[in-house]
Formats: sequence, C-alpha cells, structure tokens
Amino acid sequence: MSKKILAGFIAGAVAGTLIGILLAPDKGSNTRQKMTAKLNDRIKKLKRSLGKLENMEEETMYEWEHAERPYTANMSKAW
Repeated sequence: MSKKILAGFIAGAVAGTLIGILLAPDKGSNTRQKMTAKLNDRIKKLKRSLGKLENMEEETMYEWEHAERPYTANMSKAW
C-alpha cells in the first residue's frame, strides 16, 4: 500500500512540475527579474512613505514644543 502512495506522490509531483513548466508565462529568469523590480519599487515607495511620516512627526513635535499654552502660563500664580 505504501509503495502505491509513494508512486502516486512522485507521479503527481512530476505531472505538476511539467504542467507548471508548460504553462509558465515567461522564463524563470525573466519572472525573477520582474519580481525583483516590483519588490524594489515597493521598497522605494515604503521608504518615501516612512520619510513623509518622519517629517510629519518632526513638524508635529516642533509645533507642540512651540505652541502657546495660555492655560499653563497662569498656573504658577495659582499655587
């Protein structure tokens, strides 16, 4: 029984590999190049987005540090 299962598994793997090769839209090297280019593009976009986020954080911190706070100016007089 186990020999039949092993033979079926191997036959399925070989058939799947052959079908994958026959139906592949492009050569493996071309597919890898396309995937690499897309990944690099997404990494660049992510870095730009992170840079914008960092700038927003810096601007917000600057505004917070330099904001007028009239409600705290008179607190020392209350004590």
